[in-house]
Amino acid sequence: MTFSQKLMWNNADNYILHLEGFPIKRVSSFDEFFKEIEDSLYIHICTLPEDLHLDNIKYSELILPNSITEEVKQRIESSFSDLSLQARNSFWTIFIQYLWEYSHSAFSEIKYERRFKDPELGEFFRLLEVAKKDGLFSGKGFLE
Repeated sequence: MTFSQKLMWNNADNYILHLEGFPIKRVSSFDEFFKEIEDSLYIHICTLPEDLHLDNIKYSELILPNSITEEVKQRIESSFSDLSLQARNSFWTIFIQYLWEYSHSAFSEIKYERRFKDPELGEFFRLLEVAKKDGLFSGKGFLE
């Protein structure tokens, strides 16, 4: 799903941009840029150390570097210079929130996948997933 489609489905974000006077039709001009950043973020996230934890103070900056947020801000400033500062800032905030959600989700997925490849605990995590899906004892209850 493209960025503009995601935004159209999210009524709250759509409404906020509408109130700020941001022309929703112009959002599609950022679809390709959003996809490019997602791709580069995925590569960046793959290079992060495995022992990174959510409680790390710099977690947000580690999964979504400030350099990317600044690049987005500059791109918005130049692309929408005809709009008010408040409209541009609202769009930037929403855009960055979508990128942060993507980064967090990608990091969680990668970390989740690495659990299964662990030489000592991989089998345990695989069996735990089967138990979550099928229930204990493959859904047959405690009779077995």
